[in-house]
Amino acid sequence: MKIKVVQFAQDPRNNQYDICFVIIMGHGNVSEVSHETIIYGVDGNTISANDIQKNLRMKNARAFEENPKYSSSKYAGNTYLIAI
Repeated sequence: MKIKVVQFAQDPRNNQYDICFVIIMGHGNVSEVSHETIIYGVDGNTISANDIQKNLRMKNARAFEENPKYSSSKYAGNTYLIAI
């Protein structure tokens, strides 16, 4: 999942869009060690909500630098709205 987030964030085709909506749905948990929100991928790997946010911020997603962004994550019975 992390590879897909990075690929999306850096995709040059995104220059043609004015806004970015990212919705990720899956199972997750809060790490007892790092206290980060962890999302489980269908491949068995995990990604933290922080990693998703980091990869979609302006520094890593230049196409959306001047545009509004919104993401929502739904997992483990809780809804988290993430401002990027």
